[in-house]
Amino acid sequence: MVRNEIIEKFKKIPNHIQVVCVGTTRAHYAIDFSGEEYIGFNMALYKNPLEFHLPILQKYRRKIAKNAIILITLEYPIFCIRAIEKIAKENMQQYAKVICGRNPYCSMIHQIIKKILPQEENPQTDVLQYMKVLEQKERYMNHFKQWEVDRMCKELIDDGWNREIDFPLFVQEGHLSHLSELHSTMERNKKVLINLIRFCKANDWNPILLGLPYSKFVYDFVPDTFKQQCFYKNIQLVCKETGCEFWDYTGEESLQEKNNYLEVQYLNKRGRGEFMKLISQKLDNIVVKAGGEKGK
Repeated sequence: MVRNEIIEKFKKIPNHIQVVCVGTTRAHYAIDFSGEEYIGFNMALYKNPLEFHLPILQKYRRKIAKNAIILITLEYPIFCIRAIEKIAKENMQQYAKVICGRNPYCSMIHQIIKKILPQEENPQTDVLQYMKVLEQKERYMNHFKQWEVDRMCKELIDDGWNREIDFPLFVQEGHLSHLSELHSTMERNKKVLINLIRFCKANDWNPILLGLPYSKFVYDFVPDTFKQQCFYKNIQLVCKETGCEFWDYTGEESLQEKNNYLEVQYLNKRGRGEFMKLISQKLDNIVVKAGGEKGK
């Protein structure tokens, strides 16, 4: 098995966690609690669909303090993703390790996966190998030429988002004409998010929706109509129904600079530091008000 930082971090999960982050690969690279006075833990996983945030929080809820802050990170395509089964099957190995802490072929993980997926398949290790390479590539964006940046943006949308949405060219063109076809998908993902928020509140935690920053390359590449119709509109409806806060850094100009990114979407060490500066004051105030002394 490929040793992977995203999975291995769960071996050192602390007790009495005051701030938790859940999300996907971008959240793993965006949030770093190591320099904070309070106890924080980043539970983000590789390509982690919304459906799996809940079982992860359920698994580790005894580690999470009362009144803890749960940062639910959001990305532009999150409400449109409908290839959930494909994504989860490709990454069963990480769920086996994180949720059960044992072999992905064991009966326990099969039972958990079957609650979400109609069928289970053998785990793949190629995605973990890719993440291992990315973890070792702590370099600045300005090492890339413009044609490389353009190619990476196109690959992110075409091979990433459109594949997960399961519509060719959906993001760049014609997405408004497909909105009716994706209505049930967006409704389902909104319900998943609403249930996650309600689970957090039922456990006396404070959920906060957090829009992750994008490089200027990606931010400019994604049409405003997609951002409004497929992202912000759904968030507004979720916040209205749940009363949940939304901290939006998706278009934060101070974080769009190329030297903040490993490539076009993952924050590097410098970018993480800048992002944490922006949210630290908010988190500090809420943690102190909700949980008393920091780090206790």
